[in-house]
Amino acid sequence: TREAYIGVIMMFTQGLFVRLWMPKFGEPVILFAGLLMFAGSLFGLAAARDVVGIGIAMTFLALGNGLMRPPNLGIISLLTPPEEQGRSMGVTNSLASLGRILGPLLGGYLYESISGEAPFIGAGIVALVALLITASKFGRLPSSGKSVGEVA
Repeated sequence: TREAYIGVIMMFTQGLFVRLWMPKFGEPVILFAGLLMFAGSLFGLAAARDVVGIGIAMTFLALGNGLMRPPNLGIISLLTPPEEQGRSMGVTNSLASLGRILGPLLGGYLYESISGEAPFIGAGIVALVALLITASKFGRLPSSGKSVGEVA
């Protein structure tokens, strides 16, 4: 099923790619790449008209999601004082859970009231806003990995 496919891709992405790329490129670069793929895949799902198009979009959705989650948590951790990290991670995960509750409700409403493509376009716009915010703050985001210009 599609959930298993997405899960396997995310497992490889987080278990292999993020593990290899984070020390080399750092959190901001990986986060940006993940958000770019994620936003693009949502617009791709809205535009897909056949199984091949949906499959390609779902692949990039899983890759983007798998790439953006670990560096996002890493950046939050790096920005938080040690004595506040538990609270910060708790709030972060609570907000993520709230998004997983409200997102499908809003998506269902958009699907029913506008069109089948509307939930993907709406989510793509939200991801695009996150991408633009990340781009505007890119140089100030902390990284535990090496910078792109740094030689190993």
